[in-house]
Amino acid sequence: MRPLSARRPTRALRSALEANLLTADTKTALTNIGHAAANAFGAIDGVVMIRKGDDLRVYSSSLEHVEPIANAMGRGAFSDERELPSVRVIRTGEVVAIGDVASYDGPPEFFEACRRAGVRAVLCVPIQPWSETTGVLNLGFDRPKRFGRGHIARARAFAEETASFLERARVFDLEVEARRALTELDELKFHFLSSVANELQTPLTSILGFSDLLLANADKLNPTEQRKMIKKIAGQARVLAGLVDDLLEARGGAANAAQVESLDLQMLVSKAVDSVRSTIGTRNVVVQVPEAWNVWAATQAADRVLAGLLTNAAQFSPARSTITITAMKQKEHAIVSVHDEGIGIEPKDQERIFDTFYRVHRTDSAVRGTGIGLSIARAYVEAMGGEMWVTSTPGEGSTFWFTLKLAPPRDEPA
Repeated sequence: MRPLSARRPTRALRSALEANLLTADTKTALTNIGHAAANAFGAIDGVVMIRKGDDLRVYSSSLEHVEPIANAMGRGAFSDERELPSVRVIRTGEVVAIGDVASYDGPPEFFEACRRAGVRAVLCVPIQPWSETTGVLNLGFDRPKRFGRGHIARARAFAEETASFLERARVFDLEVEARRALTELDELKFHFLSSVANELQTPLTSILGFSDLLLANADKLNPTEQRKMIKKIAGQARVLAGLVDDLLEARGGAANAAQVESLDLQMLVSKAVDSVRSTIGTRNVVVQVPEAWNVWAATQAADRVLAGLLTNAAQFSPARSTITITAMKQKEHAIVSVHDEGIGIEPKDQERIFDTFYRVHRTDSAVRGTGIGLSIARAYVEAMGGEMWVTSTPGEGSTFWFTLKLAPPRDEPA
């Protein structure tokens, strides 16, 4: 790059910096800034340092052999008692001008980096996007130098341009991320609507089919056959009602759990097991919940959570396998778990399985659903003051855990 006049660096560099920041990756953009600054100010090196937690990340293209030692020096720089000049700039937001490195009282690593780079004088200027100092522009010179006000002012102007472009680059990145998120949301809405339409269609088709059959053959069917068809219609209507309830609760109803009260945990578990007995089928349910344990819970919410976890366990585990419900105490909470011997959940899916409408994509499972049951269950648990999580080993089974606060028996004072 052709050297630029040190008197008017920012105007000439404005378009070049913007192009770098909006078209290149972060490392390339920042190293280009350092290189351009060195040329503009007649320095032998221009280094950009950005704070990342307690570390300083170094970006330099002029003297690449210095970058490794500078990065090593920057690790944990903000937790070190002896401040590097760049750390001081970021902490205070003020310029640090070192006219002669030999007379500066700094850490040994700083002098070693200067020695390797052949630097005798350093000018450190804060980079302050978003009204806070997050980085430093360091200019290194090969001989001692007296920095006047004009030189410092021009360096500040260059750093301000750099900060401005960093802000624009950040906005650009946010816009790209927002567009990606909107695209994902559109895809999620499409898959959700398709899934809900399919889920609703199944019970509706059964209800309409049996209803038409019953109406067309009312005179020919005996009372037993009529009751059998009505029973099937009623069963499919309950399935449909459950799907509608899920959709309403996913809209926010699950977060409004009823007022909690002291309830017998064993009773809650037994009731939930009985309510999904037909769904469990041939699977064996083992309940290991001690007697006389009371928890703060809402009857409907607790039943919804336990019944949902039991149904989920049955759907993803083979016939005649075992589903185990256990409870244990941890300080002031009861930790309840529902374990199955099913297909398990991959680690990448465990992070998102409680997200609304998220479904694990499997080629080996015909289980259908809207992907909202677990998100509703977690919302109920959180509304009752607890937490929910999952542990799983693919091919061996899954365990869903949730906590409820322990409570005194209902006939004892709280």
